[in-house]
Amino acid sequence: KLPVSGYYKASEKAFEIPGLSDGFIAQGISYDDREDTFFITGYMKDKSASPVYLVKKSEGKKAKAKTLYLKKQDGSDYTGHCGGLTVRGDYIYVAGGGKHCLYAYSYAEALAAEDRSSLACKGEFKIESEDKSDYLGVAFVTVWDNELVAGEFYREQNYPTPDAHKRVTKSGETNTAMAVSFAFADGTEGAGETSFELKKQPSKAISMPGLVQGAYFENGKAVLSTSYGVAFSHLYEYDLEKAATGETAKLLGKDLPLYSLDHSSLEKDYKIAPMSEEIVLVGGKTYVMCESASNKYIFGKFTGAKWCYATDLAEWK
Repeated sequence: KLPVSGYYKASEKAFEIPGLSDGFIAQGISYDDREDTFFITGYMKDKSASPVYLVKKSEGKKAKAKTLYLKKQDGSDYTGHCGGLTVRGDYIYVAGGGKHCLYAYSYAEALAAEDRSSLACKGEFKIESEDKSDYLGVAFVTVWDNELVAGEFYREQNYPTPDAHKRVTKSGETNTAMAVSFAFADGTEGAGETSFELKKQPSKAISMPGLVQGAYFENGKAVLSTSYGVAFSHLYEYDLEKAATGETAKLLGKDLPLYSLDHSSLEKDYKIAPMSEEIVLVGGKTYVMCESASNKYIFGKFTGAKWCYATDLAEWK
C-alpha cells in the first residue's frame, strides 16, 4: 500500500465487493439514484452464469447484495466476459465485449426479481457500421450528459483495436482506442431511429489511450481508469473543453465531432492500487471497482482490495 498511500488516505471503504469468495471477478459499476443502489457486473472464474449484484449505498459496509444471473436472448446462461455496465431509464446496458454490442436488460425486472433468480436479455444494441467494416468491442459503458458512452480496451498483444481507431494527437503521442456516444431518445425520433431508448446514430467520437477499463464524464472533466496485470492503476483526469478538437473523425461509418483525451488535455494523474476496473462518481467521490481480490488473482485479499473504495480526489495530497 505504501506506493499508493495517498490513494488510501483520500479514500474510505464504501462496501465489500460481493461474490469474491464464490469466484466472482468484478468488472463494472453503475449507480442508480432512484433506488440508491449500485449495480455491479463481472464474470465467474468457473465460467458459470455471469451475475449482476445490486448493493444499497445507504447500507454501507453492512450492505447485502441481491444476486441476479444474466441470460442470453435464447434463454441460455450468459457466461462470457461480462464487462462494464450503466443503468439509465428503463434499461441496464451491459458491455458486450467482442460481440460489438451492448446487451439490454430490464431495469424494472431487475428490481422486481427475487434474489438468486435469472434476468432475461431483451436484445442487443449494435455498435458497428452498417457494412460491419468498423466496430467497437465494448469494454466499458458510462453516461455523458444525456448520452451513453461505450469504449473499447486496447492492448496490442491480446486486445488489438482497428487501425482506423489509432490517432496521433496534437501533443505527439498515439492514442490507440476509441469511445463513441449515442444520445438517449427524447420522443421526437421517427420509426426505426431508436433501439432500447438510444438513438441508433452515434453523436461523438472520443480518442483515448490504451488500457482503459472504465470512465466517467462529469463537471467538465473526463476521468479514465487504466490498468493491466499487477502494475499500478491510474486515474487520468482530462479537461473536456481542451479535449474538444474542433475536428471530425470517421467512426462506425460516420463523421463525428472528435474529442481527444491526450497530454494536451490531461490535468491530473492519480496512481492507485492495481487492477482497477470501472469507476463512477457519486456525491463527489470516485468509486473504484477492482478485481485483484478475486479467487482468480488472490493477492488483493491481502492488500485490502476486497472493498470498493470511495475516493475524494479533491482531498488527494
